[in-house]
Amino acid sequence: MVVDAVVHPYDLSPANQTPENREQLLAVHAYHRLCTGPNPEYALDDHEFLIDFDPEALTDALFAESPVDLAVIHALPNLGFTRAG
Repeated sequence: MVVDAVVHPYDLSPANQTPENREQLLAVHAYHRLCTGPNPEYALDDHEFLIDFDPEALTDALFAESPVDLAVIHALPNLGFTRAG
């Protein structure tokens, strides 16, 4: 059994961004690209990453495109990087 114990659905869409914190969101995107490492085909570009991520796409990525059997979704505190959580 494969468990992904750290799943964070997010809304980083332009409508939910705070302009003064866009640099922080771009840093989160850069970290995503770093974490994809030797698998650049899984790296999302700006237009794919800075969105209100679709729950069905997240489900598909977790359970159809990877070996994950169980996912634990965690809420993140809103640290002011977005308007809403």
